[in-house]
Amino acid sequence: MPPLTKAALHKHLKELPEEEKTKLILDLFSKYEVVKKHFQMELATDTTEIVQAYKDKIRKHYFPTRGYGDHRSGPVRKLLSEFRKISVFDFDLIDLILYRVEQAVEYTSAYGDIDPAFYESAEGAYQDALKLIEKNGLHDKFRDRCRQIVMDTEDMGWGFYDQLHELYTDAFGKL
Repeated sequence: MPPLTKAALHKHLKELPEEEKTKLILDLFSKYEVVKKHFQMELATDTTEIVQAYKDKIRKHYFPTRGYGDHRSGPVRKLLSEFRKISVFDFDLIDLILYRVEQAVEYTSAYGDIDPAFYESAEGAYQDALKLIEKNGLHDKFRDRCRQIVMDTEDMGWGFYDQLHELYTDAFGKL
């Protein structure tokens, strides 16, 4: 059986009666948590609670209630990937990505210099946020926050400050 294409699915859905479409959506909603979360975001008048839940998970990764935090970027990237699947508003995604970078900066302040891969991952996330800011014309909403992230890295190693500064000036102009 060849893989199902978006066009083939669209054709199939057009042929289904409304009741069957509704049943199909409700079945997906019941079966898959990601579908449920997506509809929660889609139908919510305020997405703050859902975004905060993801922020709490990111915070816990870097700063658990017991023991030392984890500098590995994979689990945080996985959380962001999961959020991208349910996210409806780019504003929320930008907020969460910047929060992830802020936590990485705070982690460095708390534990000292980490390794280059840690900074490269945070820089990549910062760059992703800047691209979304540009795409959505949200410079005024995020300029100060992005600037603060750069300023908070001024004394950090591995070229972290330099890279974030360059990304910031490319997106917003002079720091």
